[in-house]
Amino acid sequence: MTGQPTTTTMLAAVFYGGKDIRVEERPIPQPRSDEVLVRVRSAGICGADLLGYNGIGPWQPPMGVGIEEGHELAGEIAAIGDEVHGLSAGQHVAVQPEHLIACGSCHQCTTGKPHLCSHLGMLRGAPHNSHGFSQYDAVLASHVRPIPDSLSIDAASIADCFGVGVHAVHRAGGVEGQVVAIIGCGTIGMCVGQSAHALGASRVVMIGDLPDALDVARRTHAADEVVLVPKEDPSPLLAGLTSGVGPSVVFEAVGRAGTTLEQALKLVSPGGKVCIVGTFTSSPVFSPELAYDREATLLWSNSYGLHDGASEFEETLDLMSSGQLDAEGMITHRFPLENIAEAFATANDKPKTHAIKVVVHS
Repeated sequence: MTGQPTTTTMLAAVFYGGKDIRVEERPIPQPRSDEVLVRVRSAGICGADLLGYNGIGPWQPPMGVGIEEGHELAGEIAAIGDEVHGLSAGQHVAVQPEHLIACGSCHQCTTGKPHLCSHLGMLRGAPHNSHGFSQYDAVLASHVRPIPDSLSIDAASIADCFGVGVHAVHRAGGVEGQVVAIIGCGTIGMCVGQSAHALGASRVVMIGDLPDALDVARRTHAADEVVLVPKEDPSPLLAGLTSGVGPSVVFEAVGRAGTTLEQALKLVSPGGKVCIVGTFTSSPVFSPELAYDREATLLWSNSYGLHDGASEFEETLDLMSSGQLDAEGMITHRFPLENIAEAFATANDKPKTHAIKVVVHS
């Protein structure tokens, strides 16, 4: 192993279920021959993290069993395994989350859909995930991507969010020259909006219920037009932009337990597509008759993987590095690792804190 920390312990946030988050001293992981040790510098709080924080959704740690988490991360290489080539200590890197480790041999992997792998997130026969809310994380070298000096570590830490946006646009079949609408003004909605612009959409309309977030969407080029609901009705604006037929693609980026899928179906043009990016925590409510009448295509978009055989994570980093995606403009709060409980509370109360993206520095 080339290079290693001068100490044997680190600080790590340990999640015991719900809002029970403790910063503890843990051993620094030792990278195996095919891994690198990343000194984590920045990690984003994901909406999926907040589901577990609130005790809902599919990604909750077992109560009372402390686990390390954090899948949006970037930092610098601190040590390198003996079989790793092409990387060096000190390089700034973004990390593709290790819950996306694919086996490479199942049907989904061999047909270009590794993000749907039958054995997703398994490493050496056991479930595995990233530990971004820690000072160090041992990461497969294949999940590390060097970043240029032009891209900040904070920005690189939320490349995962933009990967979701890029994949959603690809999943919708592309948006070049089209008017699209996005329901939801959170991080993922903004990443979808920016990605749609970067990949050729003519106009992007964002529909949301947080005025400050909609202002950020405008500033970061995630939206050309915004609609504040329930105060405003998006239908007239969308009709005016599309000769009365509605947007060809509507992205649903809220999920949870609302009626946003029904709203998307009401807005989309006949024969159009509704791409669902949000995570529903209960079965979405919508009218089958409306979907039938519109002959709408419903698409679910799950994370990211390959597009035409090329890595969407690498595509995302290229778009970020070239300035076509603005991550810095979405980061509203930064906290040290020692204050991670406050960071989660801030991210969880957006109407009060006006948070968009919260990152943790370790």
